[in-house]
Amino acid sequence: MRRNPSPSSSDTGEKMLKGLIKNLRVKHWPAYFGMGLLGFFSLQNLPKFLVPLSTYLGFSFAVNNVCDVENDEGSKKNPMITGELSMKVAILECIFLFLLGMLSCYFWFPKAFPVYSLLMFLSFVYSARPIRLKTRPILDLLSHAFFFGALIVLFGNLCADREPNFYFLLAVATCSMAFELRNHLEDYEEDERAGVRTSTVFLGKENSKKLLYIFFASHLIILFLLNPLTLTPYLLLFFPLKTFTERFDYSTTVAYLLAVSMG
Repeated sequence: MRRNPSPSSSDTGEKMLKGLIKNLRVKHWPAYFGMGLLGFFSLQNLPKFLVPLSTYLGFSFAVNNVCDVENDEGSKKNPMITGELSMKVAILECIFLFLLGMLSCYFWFPKAFPVYSLLMFLSFVYSARPIRLKTRPILDLLSHAFFFGALIVLFGNLCADREPNFYFLLAVATCSMAFELRNHLEDYEEDERAGVRTSTVFLGKENSKKLLYIFFASHLIILFLLNPLTLTPYLLLFFPLKTFTERFDYSTTVAYLLAVSMG
């Protein structure tokens, strides 16, 4: 009887490497990576700044994957579900990212260390049990506004020694809640079947849509208070280019760039 050849160590190593990279979910970084860059908005020490910023984002998404194994059954997005990565290795990756991020921030940007520590803590308790803020209605939105919103910008401000702008931080926080609620709406049926109690499941689909419009409207009002010129990119919403969601994302990106460049 012919036996199937066992996988070589190089094949196993390559599979694990792919799993480690997949666990970081880099394709979900752009918006949050951009928030950090907008807060930093400087070329001086930029390579150093990218280390704690990247490790923070990697840590956040990796922890989310580790803590969502039970809910991600059948999902191809989670490398622990697909067998590309063991739970033990995934946890070690999280620990490595946490230590690298904390140490790089402590030695290179000590002034920002308290905010960075808070970022790490909030992103951890958002996914990890027993607190798991992502399953606690309203708290899931509020925490997201901070650890994947205003605090990332504030972290960039402190690293670059720039004065934070309250209205800009508030605009980012409001936009972060809107994007989180939008993600919840997209996952509504899946979350409801799995018994995951997000704000959208708690409020219901129609009420969540109304709240989403309130968040978007508040976001635009805050930008107007920051500087009326920041609203000009939203003229793109009236052009039939791609979907409304994509047009809103593009408009918001340009609006934020205008807000930062105008001081």
